[in-house]
Amino acid sequence: MLLDVWNALDMLPQNLREVVVLYYYADLSSREIASVLDIPDGTVRFRLMVARRRLRDPLDEDSVASSITSGEVTTHAI
Repeated sequence: MLLDVWNALDMLPQNLREVVVLYYYADLSSREIASVLDIPDGTVRFRLMVARRRLRDPLDEDSVASSITSGEVTTHAI
């Protein structure tokens, strides 16, 4: 559920959480996030990769799938 997603995001360090939120919820590209955060595009992509790996265990496929099908997550899939 959506609450599970936000709880999992809260477990991430701020630098990972901010790129995830900007990518999946603000629907910004990695290049746009790099510009907003004033960091290299490669750093954004690396942080997204690390964040996805860290979110896999707390968010099993069933909870993510139910969030997506219920319309709670409407942008990029994790």
